[in-house]
Amino acid sequence: MTTFSVTGPHIYGYIDRIPRLNFTRTIYQYGSDFNISTGIFTCSIPGVYHFSATLVKKRATTRVDQVFCNIMKNAQSLISVKIDPTDDDTDKGNAAVSQSIVIDLDIGDKVYLGFCNDPKKNMDNWSSFTGFLLYLKS
Repeated sequence: MTTFSVTGPHIYGYIDRIPRLNFTRTIYQYGSDFNISTGIFTCSIPGVYHFSATLVKKRATTRVDQVFCNIMKNAQSLISVKIDPTDDDTDKGNAAVSQSIVIDLDIGDKVYLGFCNDPKKNMDNWSSFTGFLLYLKS
């Protein structure tokens, strides 16, 4: 079994020239498939997994227009997570969006949040990334 939930999006790193997000705080982790310093989940148990990302737009005195990321598998974008609450300059409060996906993974597959906008400028520390095994492949 493997499970993780992390928060505190921090900085970008790169995997296969794709920018990816890493995190500063582990809420819960069982198993060692998720590496908080790289932000990458590397599958060690083949099965069907659930992943979710919650992005919280930073409250700002200057305009933070939108926050976005993609849930990636092996350098392929699976699903986008984006929040763009208003189209004018009054967008100074918090707003959040969540997205989840169920995917089949084999040993060595990598899942992470990639192609995000700047986490230090745009994302609140409450933004999170979670994943867990639903069932083993038979």
